[in-house]
Amino acid sequence: AAVACMSFYLLSGFAADYTPVPLLEIHGVDDDTVPYDGGLVGGFIQVPSAEDNLERWREANACAGEGIVSYPSPRSELRSFDASACARGAEVALLSLSGVGHFPYTVDLPVPPLGRPVYESYEGSPSEDAVDLDTTAFAWDFVRRFSKASPVSPPPSPLPSAPPLAPSAPSPALPPSPLSTAVRVRFWITVMQ
Repeated sequence: AAVACMSFYLLSGFAADYTPVPLLEIHGVDDDTVPYDGGLVGGFIQVPSAEDNLERWREANACAGEGIVSYPSPRSELRSFDASACARGAEVALLSLSGVGHFPYTVDLPVPPLGRPVYESYEGSPSEDAVDLDTTAFAWDFVRRFSKASPVSPPPSPLPSAPPLAPSAPSPALPPSPLSTAVRVRFWITVMQ
């Protein structure tokens, strides 16, 4: 099992019996909704910066060293602590997207029956000019390398070139939909929470 988060941070502490879990955070550097550099969300929730969040996860997953910096696309930077440097192979990474706000996706969402795009209320709606990397595929490539069945130590990154794991139990099927795969995955994750 692994986690890939888009545009938010861990706000609580870790439980005493926490077991390291691989984590990828994807965040737009120009996000005004959940500030990349930290600050207030909604006028009352103090959040850390994306870099501070990465550091908290690095410490929780007992990752050693300074980490690796790579550039998956011209407008993105990946800071990661490779699985081989972290407890239980629980890699930690932050993908920072330059020029991107709170909506770090490359897909255009369909306009629902009410006539208003889903992303209209978010700061930083999708822009082909800003997001130059398929973040949904990037997140999936990260998550699919890890298995909950046993600790894994995938080959060293750079992400997302690691080979997929052997097939496991199938995920619940989503109903047919005209929405893009990225939107269905995001919807499914939201519903499952």
